[in-house]
Amino acid sequence: MTTRIRHLLPTCRIALVLAALAVTTAGAHGVGHDDAPEQSSELASDAQELVAAAHVAQRAHRFDEAADLLTKATELEPDNDAAWLMTASLHLLKGRTGEAQAACRRIGRLPLLAVLTCRARVRIGRGEYRQALSELETALAVAPVDRAEPTWRAWATSVAGDAARTIDAQLAAHYYRSSLEVTHNEQVQAALVDVLLDLDDLNEANEALGTSQQSLALRVRRLIVDRRLGRDTGDAVETLDSEFRRNVGAGDYTHGREMARFYLDVLPDAAIAARLAGRNFSVQRELEDRVLCERSGGCDPDTQEVRDDTP
Repeated sequence: MTTRIRHLLPTCRIALVLAALAVTTAGAHGVGHDDAPEQSSELASDAQELVAAAHVAQRAHRFDEAADLLTKATELEPDNDAAWLMTASLHLLKGRTGEAQAACRRIGRLPLLAVLTCRARVRIGRGEYRQALSELETALAVAPVDRAEPTWRAWATSVAGDAARTIDAQLAAHYYRSSLEVTHNEQVQAALVDVLLDLDDLNEANEALGTSQQSLALRVRRLIVDRRLGRDTGDAVETLDSEFRRNVGAGDYTHGREMARFYLDVLPDAAIAARLAGRNFSVQRELEDRVLCERSGGCDPDTQEVRDDTP
């Protein structure tokens, strides 16, 4: 069945559920991933509008508001798969894997590949990377390419990349590239750049970034790559530093993940990076947030909780 969710593909990492949702309703990574398949017009318009509004709230990090809107959408339309997919994504962002799994089980009309990808993200949230990767590889191998929505395959391969990152960085890069060949998503692009940086493949990372970076996540990664390549980044670094310090002064931590990454890898400031990463992790708990918090020293690697003594 065709889904009319083309503006809802995930922003998921949530990174990636919002990419399938961005494809699903025209924009949602899960993301970040801002693209998903189209959901059929049988959906009640009121419920559809609530889902679209939830996507906007989620993108602005108004997570409680997004959750309330999705609850209303599922009350109006109990079989609204877009709402359940976004609900699973929000639960994962908060580290609530049990609730996310329950939401995945409510999805009934999307392609099987989409359902299995939702479940794989739950496994990733639980640290079950090998199981998630194995199940996704099987699902991708058997899903009929001529019948499955290409955007769902793009989402599934991007999530396979997430699962592979702690197992085989080269394999992760392969999956991210495969996803980007189907549909462009800046969250997936950012993930590919991160893997290439981990591999110390600066030329490939530079190529993956291209010449135009619209999102803040890609702008920060452009600076990381340029600095490691020995390029002059003075003005750009000063501009972002000023912008981020204004944000912090105004109590605006919407882009906490990018700000922490900036002060960790672009303009090193251990105290600021740890504080920002810890604050970000208290709000969203995806894999990237956890790794960033641990790298900065803002989280205890054993308990995976924000340190009380973060400067």
